[in-house]
Amino acid sequence: MAYCLEPIMLRKPFEAFEYRIRMLVVVLALSATADICSGQQAMDASGLYEKLVSSVWTVVVNTNTSRQIGSAVVMGDGRLVTNCHVLSGGHSIAIVHQNVSYGARLLAPDAERDLCLITAENFHAPAVNIASPKTIKIGERVFAIGSPVGRENTLSDGLVSEIDHGLDGAVNRIQFTAPISHGSSGGGLFDSEGRLVGITSSMISSSEAQNINFAIPAEWIVEIPARAQVQLARWREQQAARIATTASVPPSQPTTSGPEQGDFVGSTTSGTPILLSSHGEWLKKTCQARSIPTITTIQSPEHGRLDIKEGDFKIGSQTGGRCVGQTITGIQVFYISNPDFKGREVIRYISSGAPTVTKTAIVDVR
Repeated sequence: MAYCLEPIMLRKPFEAFEYRIRMLVVVLALSATADICSGQQAMDASGLYEKLVSSVWTVVVNTNTSRQIGSAVVMGDGRLVTNCHVLSGGHSIAIVHQNVSYGARLLAPDAERDLCLITAENFHAPAVNIASPKTIKIGERVFAIGSPVGRENTLSDGLVSEIDHGLDGAVNRIQFTAPISHGSSGGGLFDSEGRLVGITSSMISSSEAQNINFAIPAEWIVEIPARAQVQLARWREQQAARIATTASVPPSQPTTSGPEQGDFVGSTTSGTPILLSSHGEWLKKTCQARSIPTITTIQSPEHGRLDIKEGDFKIGSQTGGRCVGQTITGIQVFYISNPDFKGREVIRYISSGAPTVTKTAIVDVR
């Protein structure tokens, strides 16, 4: 009996020691796996950036008085997409990437959706792939690449935080948390596989909220040429009707009923700014500003310029509902004529807050 018990007593400490060794090996293996996974995640973001960095370019737009900076995403040889409001009021366009620059021009504008195709001769860069809208999910990790405040090819990441759908169930706008700034407009919002989810377009001011940014669905890009043709035909019809009627329109004082009122008719003196309209988006329940709209010029003034400023204004009666009279932050559109101009100026533009409404301002300059 003693002989049989002795090996058992000796084996137990050995088994306990062996068990501890095995557990230590498992812990070390798990720790190493975690380090590898962490490294792979970092490499994924770096690899994604390396894959996409040549497909996002800076857009430089020269106007009569300033230089505007935006971003654009490559869709193929000689073709890029950006926001139309980036190009608004410009007389020359250039696309820039790491000290390489190409002159560009407008190819097809879908002003109602704030998407414009631009083209550049002898331009070759990797085109991006567009993600199916069915794959976009709230909580999905996304990456924004653009030129915020002119800092070329800046990468940021975040999550899809909300998806706005239309009555037909289609995606209308993507809300995300990846930080963007002025200059990011027209840049790319990509999923973790490097597919283009949307075109970064706007944000709520940091004074109002944090990390509430918006992108236009990338699937709309393929529809730009056809929609541009329809909008051009409609504009020509409206222009012909306008020419036939504006000669008999008497000048009047500007009205101040609020955003998205009807066509503006007013008068001013040479070189004196005149307010054409105010635009804002607000939550109907709280009357708080939801986002700052952007303005896309369809017909630029020939004898002056538009001055588009962010500022406070009171919500008017036509579209205000229960929020009439409340003060919110939005965009105000001013017209300033050349000092020596006297005559009639006709300006047409669209606010992103009401993308299907084209506003026409008629200003008599005395």
